[in-house]
Amino acid sequence: MLSLFRALMPANRVSASEAEELQHAVRALRAWEGALREAAGAGPVVLFVQDCDLRYLWATDGVSLHPDGMIGRTDHDIPPSPDQRLLITTKQRVLKTGTAERLSFPLSGPEGGQIFDLRLTPMRAPDGRVVGLTGIGIDVTHERMAARAAEQSEMRLRLALRVAPVTIFTQDRNLRYTWVYNLPKGLRNEDFLGRTDLMLDLPGVGLAEMYAFKKRVLESGRGDRQTFRMPARDGTDDHWTDIAVEPQRENGVIVGLTGIAIDVTADMRRKAEAEAAKLEAERANRAKSRFLAAASHDLRQPFQAMRLFLHLLESRLEDATQIDLAHKLGESLDSGETLLNALLELSALEAATVTPSLATVPVAPMLRRLAQEFAPQAAVKGLRLRVVPASVDIRSDPVLLDRMLRNLLSNAVRNTAGGGLLLGARRQDGHLRLEVWDTGSGIPAEKQQAIFEEFVQLDDGPRDRRQGLGLGLAIVQRTAQLLGHRVGVRSVPGKGSCFSVTVPVAAAVAPAAGGGGDGEAQDGSRGIVVAVAEDDRLQLAALEAMLTDWGLRPVAAPDAPGLLAALERLGRAPELVISDYRLPGGGLGTDLIAQVRTRFGAAVPGMLLTGDTHPDLLEQAGRLGIAIEHKPIHPNRLRRTIEAAIGTDLRRRA
Repeated sequence: MLSLFRALMPANRVSASEAEELQHAVRALRAWEGALREAAGAGPVVLFVQDCDLRYLWATDGVSLHPDGMIGRTDHDIPPSPDQRLLITTKQRVLKTGTAERLSFPLSGPEGGQIFDLRLTPMRAPDGRVVGLTGIGIDVTHERMAARAAEQSEMRLRLALRVAPVTIFTQDRNLRYTWVYNLPKGLRNEDFLGRTDLMLDLPGVGLAEMYAFKKRVLESGRGDRQTFRMPARDGTDDHWTDIAVEPQRENGVIVGLTGIAIDVTADMRRKAEAEAAKLEAERANRAKSRFLAAASHDLRQPFQAMRLFLHLLESRLEDATQIDLAHKLGESLDSGETLLNALLELSALEAATVTPSLATVPVAPMLRRLAQEFAPQAAVKGLRLRVVPASVDIRSDPVLLDRMLRNLLSNAVRNTAGGGLLLGARRQDGHLRLEVWDTGSGIPAEKQQAIFEEFVQLDDGPRDRRQGLGLGLAIVQRTAQLLGHRVGVRSVPGKGSCFSVTVPVAAAVAPAAGGGGDGEAQDGSRGIVVAVAEDDRLQLAALEAMLTDWGLRPVAAPDAPGLLAALERLGRAPELVISDYRLPGGGLGTDLIAQVRTRFGAAVPGMLLTGDTHPDLLEQAGRLGIAIEHKPIHPNRLRRTIEAAIGTDLRRRA
C-alpha cells in the first residue's frame, strides 16, 4: 500500500514518512469501519483518505461519486454542482486551517441518493504539517427525512391552527400551564404560563368548573371531554369552549395533562338558534292547532243552521220559481261546505295536528258500507257501482282510511259520465291494495302526478265548482303519507282510471260482539222521542223543527242539565240522544249520553253531531257505542242516520 501511495503522489510532494503516516491513517480507518457501522445502527458508513490536492488515496465502497471509481481522482474530477463546490471549499478550509469540520452532504451510495453526515479531520505529519485529511460519513437519510416530515407536519399544523379556533396546552401535576399555543385573540401566553385556571384573570365561573374537571382527569388517570361556557372579556355574548384532556405520563407516572381547547361558540349559537326556531315552530303549530280546532267547530256551526233551515224551507215551497231559487241556494251552500271541509282537513294534515290511531280494520264491512252510501249517487248518473268482497283485515286508521276512500269514490262518480264503477281489493306481498275503478275519460300520463297537487283540475276550461275543487286527491296523498300507505294511479285516456291505496294486512281477529239489535219498529212515530242537546240556538231550533217535520217528538235543551231535567219531566227514556260534543260549562256529549243511559237503565242509542274531527274522538265514541256525524251534515244523511238508530223509515211516517 505504501508503494501505491507513492505512485499516486506527485514527485517531491510527499516524503516516505508522510506516506507512511497516510498508510497508518488508512489502517486505522479500516479498523474503525466495523465499529462505526455498529455504532451507526448497521447503516451505511463511508470512509476515505485524501491528500493535500484532494486526491482520493483510499475509500470504502460507499464512496462512488465517479463512475470509474475514486482512487487516484480528485474532487475536481466530479461533475460540478452546488453541493460539490461546497464540499471542495470545506475540505480546502480544513487543509488550510488544520481544523476539523462537519457538514451534511449527498453521496451516491449502494441504495441510491443518500444524505451523509460527514466529519472531515486533518492528518498531520510528525512535524505537524497537514498532509491530507480523513473523512467519516454516516448515513442520516432516514433521520433527515423523518425530521423534514415532522417539520412539514408541524408547519401545516401551525398554519391550520392560525385559521382555526384551536388552542393546545400542557399543564403540570399542579395544573399550572407549562406550554400554550395559539391562544384566542386578546390573550397572551404570559397570562397563562405558571398559573392554574383558578389564577387566570378571566371573568366568569367557568374557570372553577374547568379546574375541577381537569383535576378529576388527573386523579382518575382517564382522558375526558367537556364543554364550558365562558363569559367574554369585552362584555359581549358568552363564548363556549370544548376541552379535551389526556393524562401525560413518564415511566408510568402521571406528571401532568395535555389538552386541546376548541372554540365552539358558533356551533352553540347555531344550535341555540335552531332550538329557538324549533320552539317557535312548535308554538306556532300549537297556535295553528288551536285555530283549526276552533275554526273546525265554529265555522261549521252557521253552515249547519243554514242547511237545516234551507231543508225546512224547501219542504214548504210550492212556487216553481221559488223552488228553483232554493235549489240554487242549496248548490251554493254545498259548494261552500265542501270547500270549508276540504280546506280544514288539508290544513290539519299540513299542520300535523292529526294523530293516526291505528287499529285492525275488517275490509268487507267497510267496502259494503261505502258501496251502500255511494250507490245512490252513482245511480243518479246512470252508473252501476259494483263491489268485489274481500274477507281480510288490514292495519290502518279506520277514520282516515274511510275519508281517503270517500274522496276516491267521489272523484270517480263525479268524473264518470257513463259505464260503471268498481270498488274492490287484492292482495300484494303482505299488503292489500284497495282499488277504485271508473270508466271515465282517463288521465294523460304527463298529468298523473299533478293531479295530487292542491286545486288542480284536468279540464283547461273555466273552473267548474260542480266538478270539484281539486283538493280531494291532495288530501288523499297527504293522509297516505301520514299513515305510511302508498297511493297509486293507473289510467288510459278514453277508457278510465284506477286509483289505489296500499295498506298492510293485519292478522285476522274475531269480530267484536254487537252492542244490540236493529231495534224494534215503533208503532206511531209521533211517540218516538229524540233528545237533543245543542248550545247554538239557531241550530237547536232548526233541529227541533226538522225532527218535528219528520214526525218525531223532540225534547231539546242547550245544555246537559236542561236536557236531563226535560227528560225527568217527560218521565221516560228517549229512543235516541243527539248531542253536540262540547256543551256549555265544560260538559261533553259523551258524558250526557252516558248519564241518560244510567238514569233510565236502557241502552239508549246515542249520536254526536259535532264539528270536532279529531280521530281520538271517533275512537272514544266507538268504545261507547255512539255514532258520530260531522257538521255540516246534509238533512238527508241526518235522516238516514236517525232511521238506522231507531229502526223506522221516517219518509213513510212523516
